[in-house]
Amino acid sequence: MTTPRSVALERLAYTLAAPVLAVAPNVYPDSPVNQVVQLAGAAGLGAWFLAYKSDEPGAGRKILRWSPLVLAAAVDVAAGHTTGFGPYWLDGLLAAGWAAAGYLVMPFSRHTRRRHRPAVAAPAPQPVLAEAPEPSPVVPDDGADLLTRDARLLWEQAGMPGRTHIVKATRHTGMQHDMTILLRASETGRPITGLTEAAVAAPFGVHSSDVVLAEVAIQPGRQGGPGWMEARITPDANQRRRKAPTDQERWMDKVGSPKGGAPGSELVHKTRDDERGVTFYRAKMSDSTETPRIDLAKVCRGLKIPEDDSCVFVLVDGSEFLISVFDEPPLSQIFRATRELLTPDDKGMYVCGYTITGQ
Repeated sequence: MTTPRSVALERLAYTLAAPVLAVAPNVYPDSPVNQVVQLAGAAGLGAWFLAYKSDEPGAGRKILRWSPLVLAAAVDVAAGHTTGFGPYWLDGLLAAGWAAAGYLVMPFSRHTRRRHRPAVAAPAPQPVLAEAPEPSPVVPDDGADLLTRDARLLWEQAGMPGRTHIVKATRHTGMQHDMTILLRASETGRPITGLTEAAVAAPFGVHSSDVVLAEVAIQPGRQGGPGWMEARITPDANQRRRKAPTDQERWMDKVGSPKGGAPGSELVHKTRDDERGVTFYRAKMSDSTETPRIDLAKVCRGLKIPEDDSCVFVLVDGSEFLISVFDEPPLSQIFRATRELLTPDDKGMYVCGYTITGQ
């Protein structure tokens, strides 16, 4: 707690006046200082008497207020009647005691209030009113089915992600959890912004990789554009795809992906020739203007086939390409010469070999 400036100044005055009380009566007995101190003490005694006789409350406060003057006069009179500074420096000890009492107990400025009024309390902080949550837009009952109502309940509990509303939820055929939800902006005319796969996945308890967002095309009887969005939630299909993917799905995930062996490609069909022991993968680029960029080693790892240059061959034709995977190296086979092979055709040309079998 900080000491008030007035108290500090008064204590300093007591400290400086104490030596004067001890020295003045012994060195200058007839000094006006002694007379002033004694007159002040007499005034203090008069104030004590009036305080004692007064019926007003606060007599003790008044007596304590005038005590420094009365005690100073007592010290001055005692110092004037002792020989020298008194036995054992009694005058100095009395002056020091007076200064100590004034320093610790009797600062005049501590007792100047007429009535002990309680300090003004600090104003109580006004409670900050929390902003009321923005009311959710009231959606009229449109006779939605049970799946749509359940999806809307989960969506509202999540705080209407992206400030959107579920128009309809459609279950995928043969799936327990897979569905497609049609979303529109809660405010008419506002585009859907800030909606992510994670925000859609959280209310339904699925992974964000199981959610695909797509734009909604304008259809007869239904609007489209930036104020609408479609979310496909497919945890069951993705789990089946991870465990037992189809040929097209494996190609899309492992070969045609941006980091695959043939990025941007899609599988047209896969065929098997058991008689010749060869499997054909015919693929094309999704964008017919692009040229295939094939990394054969990555393709083999994605399709889980041996990386053997003597068994895997690639033929590129524009935006399409064919990958042939032989069970055994075709060039290691020995083909017997036949009369048909050694006979020139109508144009006088011989057949030298076949690119498919290496013959």
